[in-house]
Amino acid sequence: MSDAWDQSKSLLGTDRFVIERRIGEGSMGAVYLAYDRERRTKVALKTLRRVDALGIYRFKREFRALADLSHPNLVSLHELFSEGDQWFFTMEYVEGKDFLSYVLGGTAHDFTSTPHRGSEPRLSGDFAAVCDTTEPRVAGLEMLFPTPLRDPERLRNVLLQVVEGLLAVHARGKLHRDLKPDNVMVTPEGRAVLLDFGVVSDEVGEVHRTLEPGVLGTPAYMSPEQAAGKRVDEASDWYALGAMIYEALTGTLPFDGTYLEVLQQKQALDPLPPSQIVAGVPVEFDQLCMSLLSRDPQARPRGEAVQRALRARRQVSVPPVEPTVQLREGTTPFIGRAAELAALGRCVAASDLGKPVVVLLSGASGIGKTTLVERFIDELVENGRGIVLKGRCYERESVPYKAIDSLVDSLSRYLRRLSAVHVAEVMPRDIVALAQVFPVLKRVEEISAVKRRGALSSDPQELRRRAFAALKELFCRVADRTPLLLFIDDLQWGDIDSARFLAELVTGSDCPAAVLLCAFRVAEVDTSPCLRTLLSQLRANQQVELRDIALGALSPDESLDLARRLLGGQAQDDAAVVGHEAQGSPYLLTELVRYVHTRGTGDTGTVSMEQALEARLSALSTDARTLLHLVSVAGRPVPEDTLALASAFDIDLQKALAELRAAKLVRGVATRNARAIETYHDRVREAVVSRMAPELLAIWHR
Repeated sequence: MSDAWDQSKSLLGTDRFVIERRIGEGSMGAVYLAYDRERRTKVALKTLRRVDALGIYRFKREFRALADLSHPNLVSLHELFSEGDQWFFTMEYVEGKDFLSYVLGGTAHDFTSTPHRGSEPRLSGDFAAVCDTTEPRVAGLEMLFPTPLRDPERLRNVLLQVVEGLLAVHARGKLHRDLKPDNVMVTPEGRAVLLDFGVVSDEVGEVHRTLEPGVLGTPAYMSPEQAAGKRVDEASDWYALGAMIYEALTGTLPFDGTYLEVLQQKQALDPLPPSQIVAGVPVEFDQLCMSLLSRDPQARPRGEAVQRALRARRQVSVPPVEPTVQLREGTTPFIGRAAELAALGRCVAASDLGKPVVVLLSGASGIGKTTLVERFIDELVENGRGIVLKGRCYERESVPYKAIDSLVDSLSRYLRRLSAVHVAEVMPRDIVALAQVFPVLKRVEEISAVKRRGALSSDPQELRRRAFAALKELFCRVADRTPLLLFIDDLQWGDIDSARFLAELVTGSDCPAAVLLCAFRVAEVDTSPCLRTLLSQLRANQQVELRDIALGALSPDESLDLARRLLGGQAQDDAAVVGHEAQGSPYLLTELVRYVHTRGTGDTGTVSMEQALEARLSALSTDARTLLHLVSVAGRPVPEDTLALASAFDIDLQKALAELRAAKLVRGVATRNARAIETYHDRVREAVVSRMAPELLAIWHR
């Protein structure tokens, strides 16, 4: 252990994690098996190999894209850290075999992907063995070896889980873009897990730069439109799934050749059907595979259609993989909030007078703060009324300037879209100091080309002062060209340094004529160090134009309207009950709608919040239910280091926490001294405690 202990200190600069061994390579860097001393559990720890502007940007994007998403078929991401020049994040440690090894019955691999195979086709070990020992079959005039696939039902079961994982990713408006056999692990129990989101998209429909330096897309599994650098959507991920099925059925890849040859062939040719390469291919797999590999994205089946095709001939003996209900992010209808939208509009108009306007948008968890702002931003952008830079404070990140970091990432994306002339117009004088503190800005070619004149200060405080002065100047210059909205979500997770900069940003005669929109939970105004610092400085400054918007519950009519729209054409009789039971909370209303959608078709009984929560609690794993009991009985925020004591109950704390967060049954709380966990809503706590037997409740209290 001593060698691993020394290695962990030299590798990470921290004593929280003890590195046990290197277990593989991800798209961005090495992956290690480590022991988390604080959480008392084993984790996979991924490091960033290439610490430059592009590498840091993609590494953060990989973590942030799915940090809040927990799904049985997606690897759970835990925490992101920045320690000096080192970046790493922790995630669930998954033991098992990669996709091909599992479905073809090969040897096991460790947690992460095997070395990149490139585009060259190859025979799997199992297929090679079959070719050596089995006579080829005659099909027409061709001599066909048998398919290496020995158990079609094993393949079917894994594919259904991969589809579920992809649907969860797509429901977040994201694309994987590097789906391949090495990025799917299967545990000994048969659970399939999607890994490695190093090239996950920021948004569906973005252009995929296949040949951009550092992009690790895999041409063998890449869709034709992705390979051509065209705009992509979910169809590209489904193409990759088709290539995986093709390889499982035939032991080779759809196209052969060098990197560029494979990309070119995909534009002009269709691969031979698996049934023309090997014998014994099940008809349904042959047809599904070829439909997924269609060159026309519109002709490929999507998730639900793939699920139906896989289930069509499923054998009863195979345990079913039940689909999960996905309420797609961004598709929930927007109801009400007319007064709040109008208030935000007046704030933008006020900034046109040449002074900054600070908007403090507060409300309870699940009340719809982010949804409101996103709706306002959509209208702002569609009407061409200005530039919007969006940031967010992430609970499970330990990075400098948490409230500013993702805002600067958004700024870098904006600057990359400008011409060289326009970048020069907004570039501050001390851009070198700013890029030193926020390296992602060097993704902008014009910024990376600036030559440093003289040495930067070795004093961290002086460097920070110069960097923030340059950032303020840059925002001023952008706001001089066009109306500017800076939006920071979940500000309760910010840090004190960020709070001080935000207060300085809107102070003095040299501040940008912009709208600074901060959204946060009202319950954490007194406990979040960031909020306490920022609000005290803002309210003490009489020159700052400060506007408060407190977001409350939906009206009864609005709740009814939202219930009707979410329920769709079915269960309209339940809309009135759902709207009433939700008590104006979009969070509770969504839980009720989910319950109505998932209950049996013959169940026409009453709908209540207690029933909905009971159904949700019953679906939890044993570990998650145990942890929820602990948090609910406590009745107040429980520090995370206290939660680590739950390991005494022999539960996987990180996995249980991820499950409860994804189900929106618990939430993190920003306290004065440490992060803590509490139930997401009082109704959740009440439902859990009411279902516990008195003797069990007494045990938990003790």
